[in-house]
Amino acid sequence: GWHWTRLATAISDLVTDRPEELPLPVVVLQVVGTFLATQDRTVRYAEGKNAMLAADRRIQAHLGECDVLALPTTPMTPFENQPELSWLDRIARNADALVNTALFNHTGHPALTIPCGTHNGLPVGLQLVGPRCSERNLYRIAAVV
Repeated sequence: GWHWTRLATAISDLVTDRPEELPLPVVVLQVVGTFLATQDRTVRYAEGKNAMLAADRRIQAHLGECDVLALPTTPMTPFENQPELSWLDRIARNADALVNTALFNHTGHPALTIPCGTHNGLPVGLQLVGPRCSERNLYRIAAVV
């Protein structure tokens, strides 16, 4: 799909000139990207694209039977602030939080999250996912839920 080149340039400049200002999710992506760059990129990229195409077909099939998919936004409640954790532990913890959301960034399905109550006093989010180009309907459903 289309890439926002000005954003890519701004991020690249930030990574080069002021990496300490990067938010943790961007650091996670940098670490993963650096790791993958040391691997056989062609095969890994092809495998990843094939996995996304297969996932897209499954999502499309499910959305052919319902208006939206509903799932937890993250597989866990929010983390406590633990400044004593190492950067590696923080990255691993944050990477785990993306499990339910990252897929839709790759398939292009609109998704949004809404508050869904609490668990042990911590907020829980409900993610709603719709067919491509269904943002208006997705917002309507979220407003009712």
